[in-house]
Amino acid sequence: CNNSRYNKGMSAFNQGGSVKILPSEKEDLCSLSILAMNHIKWWLKQGHSLSDIAVLSRNNFHLALLSNMLLREGIYCNMTEDMKLTKSYMYQDVKDIISISEPTWKKELTAKVLWRLCRYMGAANARVIADFQDNSGLSFEDAIGWLIKHFVDNTVEFNKPINIALQAEEKLRYYMLKLSNETKSDMLTIYKALTCGDRDETVRTLLFQYLSASSFMYKSKDKNRSIVGLVQYIINLMKKDGFDKMMDFLRVTEQLEGGKMVIPGEKMTLTTIHSAKGREWKDVIMFACDNVSQPSFDGIHNMIEDGISVHDIFENLDEERRLFYVGNTRAKENLLVLTYGAPSIFILEALGLFKDKKGGNNDTILELVDSQDVATRYRDFIQSNILDINSKYYYNSKDYTV
Repeated sequence: CNNSRYNKGMSAFNQGGSVKILPSEKEDLCSLSILAMNHIKWWLKQGHSLSDIAVLSRNNFHLALLSNMLLREGIYCNMTEDMKLTKSYMYQDVKDIISISEPTWKKELTAKVLWRLCRYMGAANARVIADFQDNSGLSFEDAIGWLIKHFVDNTVEFNKPINIALQAEEKLRYYMLKLSNETKSDMLTIYKALTCGDRDETVRTLLFQYLSASSFMYKSKDKNRSIVGLVQYIINLMKKDGFDKMMDFLRVTEQLEGGKMVIPGEKMTLTTIHSAKGREWKDVIMFACDNVSQPSFDGIHNMIEDGISVHDIFENLDEERRLFYVGNTRAKENLLVLTYGAPSIFILEALGLFKDKKGGNNDTILELVDSQDVATRYRDFIQSNILDINSKYYYNSKDYTV
């Protein structure tokens, strides 16, 4: 389907095998990772070896949650540093939010986290509040409580006797007046979460507040589904294991991923498609094979906005399509393509959607980038080739229960 390619036939070296396409109902990486983990556990139940299994992704962080889920199940993986959950800045943000949910007097933590929990606050105003907390010897909770009581909502229950110098109070009044109503509302939400008396609920509220207030940092669909997936994963862990056991597990993860623990024995492989070139496995999962990352419609849109020539965009698409081909052909016997409700346009091409079209499909992809209606435009094709029970690619979850 590439615009420019050598005119040669392409056929599998070994015939047979199984190809299944599994569309997730949800787009976040937590939901996709759960589906991948369950299928890996099914393969292992059938007697497959860990070394026979590989999960391939377009980007490193896509597999960070899956690696951690598998670790919790006692399934160990070979992976790069960038695939380690605790090495990501997103994990560090979430860890800081968990830290601030408990009693803390750390000025640096307040300055680092508060502006990410409050819309339009900005790092400078967060530092002012952190300095106030530090100079007054207050905990984070008491500092926020005092500010809310004096400058936002005097009906809030906060009766601790705290003496603040008049000059300091007037300075704070000036800064608080500059804050938007949304910022003050978020500060009130934070204080109510900190004083609700339920630690799990406190953490959940602060994490969702972070998603709301920090959405400007995750504008692309790929980054958004990454942080939403991480937050959902932490909440799932807390629900399953409880707060204390969750924290114990995350500490073990940090030790393992920091190289302080060595796990001997057989492992499965997590890798990017780039790094999978020239290698093969019996069982392969193509992870997150959708138009968020394979190809990235957001990325193509940005190239158009930046004035990149159509020729160069087409070359980029051709290279992405080659990577898609590389990923699919790493499987010797079993291939599971894990996608979303709007499958990658490359999947639809491979199933023959544009078989009668000459001259490549890249111009059609440019149209789809603007309209974002792959699922709508090709609903009937997706239904008959992927979702229909009679399709050879249909994934019946009942057949793969553990």
